[in-house]
Amino acid sequence: MYNLNLTVLLFVSIFLQVLLVGGQFNMSIYKQMPPLYRFDDYDQCLQLENLNFPAKATYCVVFSEIVQNEESTLWKEISRMSADSEHHFRHDRLFFGVCLERCKSLLRPILKVRQHELSRKGAIRDTELLQYYFDVHNRDTDNRIKYEKLVSSCLNYEFQKKFGLELRTSIEYCEQANVNLEHDFLDISVYAIFAIIMLASIFSTLFDYRLKLSQTLNNNNNEFYKTPLVNSAQQLLVSFSICRNFYRISHTTKSCQQTTEELRFFDGLRVIGVFLVIFVHSLILFMAVQVENPEFFEQFFYRPETAIIENGAAIIQVFFVMSGFLLYVNFNERKFVNTNTSIGDCIIVYFQIFFHRYLRLLPSLVILILFNSTVLVRLQNGPFWRHYVEAERVFCREYWWKNVFFVNNYLFKESCSHQTWYLAADMQLFELFLTVLIVINKFPTLRKLAYSILLVLTFSITGFITYFLKLKPIYHTNPENYRYMFFRNAETFYQAYTPFYTNIGGYLFGFITAELYLKLRNNCKQCRGILKYELSWWLIFPIAFGLLFFAGFFMSIDFEEPSIWVALFANFYRNIWVLICCAVILGMCLKLGWIAYEFCCFKFFRIFSKISYQAYLWHLVILRVMGGFYRQPIYVNRFYLFCQIIIAFVLTQIVAFVFALFFEYPFAELIKNLLPYYKVERKERRKEMYGLT
Repeated sequence: MYNLNLTVLLFVSIFLQVLLVGGQFNMSIYKQMPPLYRFDDYDQCLQLENLNFPAKATYCVVFSEIVQNEESTLWKEISRMSADSEHHFRHDRLFFGVCLERCKSLLRPILKVRQHELSRKGAIRDTELLQYYFDVHNRDTDNRIKYEKLVSSCLNYEFQKKFGLELRTSIEYCEQANVNLEHDFLDISVYAIFAIIMLASIFSTLFDYRLKLSQTLNNNNNEFYKTPLVNSAQQLLVSFSICRNFYRISHTTKSCQQTTEELRFFDGLRVIGVFLVIFVHSLILFMAVQVENPEFFEQFFYRPETAIIENGAAIIQVFFVMSGFLLYVNFNERKFVNTNTSIGDCIIVYFQIFFHRYLRLLPSLVILILFNSTVLVRLQNGPFWRHYVEAERVFCREYWWKNVFFVNNYLFKESCSHQTWYLAADMQLFELFLTVLIVINKFPTLRKLAYSILLVLTFSITGFITYFLKLKPIYHTNPENYRYMFFRNAETFYQAYTPFYTNIGGYLFGFITAELYLKLRNNCKQCRGILKYELSWWLIFPIAFGLLFFAGFFMSIDFEEPSIWVALFANFYRNIWVLICCAVILGMCLKLGWIAYEFCCFKFFRIFSKISYQAYLWHLVILRVMGGFYRQPIYVNRFYLFCQIIIAFVLTQIVAFVFALFFEYPFAELIKNLLPYYKVERKERRKEMYGLT
C-alpha cells in the first residue's frame, strides 16, 4: 500500500511539473513580439477638426495578418508561439484601431509610389473570418473600399519600421464623428413595445392597488397581493401588477407543496449552476477583450487548476438532469396519463404540456432577441464595441427564427444569443422525453424497452460521432476559440456538445433518479445523519475532481485518429458526469449532505432561483457591455478577473429580476388567463394563496 501511494504521488508530481514547465517561456523575447491589440485614442480621433481634411474624422478597426518571413528571427518566434493554438493566441493575427486623420498626416511626406507599394501585400488568407466580418459589418462595405489602401499603407509603414515585417489588412468596420446608426422601423417598434409594457405595468399596478383598497380587511398589509383573484377579468387586468408579480417571484404556491418543500435544494443547485455558467463565460469573453498582457491567459492554460475549468464543461449536464427529474415528478404527480387514457387524449396532453413550456419560454426569449437587434448596439461606443455586439444586431434581425423555433443549437455560427443553444437542446429533449412519459404511462409494459433503447443511445451516439468525425473527447476552450466573437476550430463543440442527441443521458438518468426519489421519499429520515450514507455522498466530490484531472491527463495523450479509446472516453466522461449529478440530487432528496444540503436550502436562494431563466438569458449581454467598455488594452490578473466575475454575477441578477418582474411573470400570467386549456389550472388557482397556508 505504501508503494502504491508513493507511485501515485510520484505520477501526480511529474504531471504537475510537466504542466508548470510547459507554461514557462522567455518573457524578454515574448515582449518583443507585436502586441495583439494596438488602438489609437478613439475619443480624441473622433473629436478632431482639421481644416486640411474636410471629410469627417474617421476611426477604423482593422484585422491584420503578419506576412510570413522566414528570414526574420522575430517571425520565427511569432510562428512558433502561434503554432500551439491549444495554449496560445495567434500572434500573427492582430487588431488595430486606426485614426485615419493620423494616417493621412503620417503618409503625407511619403511619395505616392511608396504608398502604393506599402498597400500591395495581398488579401487576407483567413477567408472564413474575412467572410464573417463582411456579413456582420455589411453596412461598412463602402468605407472598406474607400479606406482600404490608406489603412494598409499606414499600418505597413509603421509595422515595417518597428518590426521589420509586413501586414495583410482588412477593415472590419469604421466609425465617423457625429454619424450614428439611424433608427429604422424595428427600432421604433421595439421602443414602442417597451413603452407599452411599462404603461401596462403602471396601470395594472394602480388597478391592483385600487382593488386592495376596496378590500377593507386587507388595507393594512400586503396579503392581498399574495391571494389569487376570483374574478377572471380582474385576474387578466392585474397580470402586469408590479406588487403582485413581486410576490409571485418571492413566494411559493400551495400546489405540489410537499414536493416543493422536499426539493428546496434545487434552488441552491440552480443558482450555483448559473454562477458557474457566468464564471466560465466570463473567462471566454475576457479572452476576447483587447488585453495588454495576453501571456496571462496563455500561462493560465498550462496551470493544473485550469483542468478543472477546461474539463468541467460537462457540468451543464446538471441542468439536463434537473429538467428530466422535474418533468418526471410533475407528470406523475399530476397523473396526466394512465392506462385508461385514450390515444386522442394522450395527444391532447402532449400538446398542452408542450405549449405550456414553449409559451413560458418564448416571450422572454423574444424580448432578448428584440433587445439585441436594436437597443444593445446603442448602449455605448468605443473602438471595440461593435466588434463585441454587431453580430448580435445583424443575426438577431436575420436569423431570429432559429431561436424562436429552438433550432439554433444546430445552426449555431450565424445565430444570435449563443447561450440559448442550451434552451434549444433542452426543448428538443423535453419533446422526446414527454413522448416517452406518455407512452410508458399509457403502456407500462413498454417501460423497460423504452429505457433500454434510450440507454443504448446514451452510451453510443457520442462515441460514434467522436470516432467517425475524429473529434476530441471533450470540448476545450482555447485562447483563439471565441476571440473573433464566434466559435472557431470547435468541431467538438458543434457536433458533440450542443446537439440534443448527445445529451440524452441527462434526461434519461434524471428520469431514473426521479423514480428512485418517488420510491424512497418516505425514507429520508432513515438515511439522514447515518455516517455511512453521509460519507458515501461526500465521496462524490473527490471522485468528480479526480475525473477532471484524469480528463486533463487523457487529453494530453496524442492518439492516432480516429481512435476507439477517444470515442469510448467521450461516452464515459459525459455519462459519468451525469451519474455524479444524479448522485448529488438523489442524496439531497434523501436529505444527505449536511452543511451542503442546508446551504442549498437557504430561503435566500428562492428569488435567485425563480429568476435563473432570466439570468441565463441576459448574462452574456452584461458581459458584452462590460467587455466592450474599454478604450485601450487592459492589464488582466486573477484578482481583476475575480472582481469582474462577481460584478457580472451581481449585475446579471439585478437585470434578471427586472425582466422577470416586468416581462416573464406578467406574460406567464397573461397566457394563463387567455388560453382556453388553462381553464382547469385557473380553477385550482382560485383555491390557493401565494405563500399562505
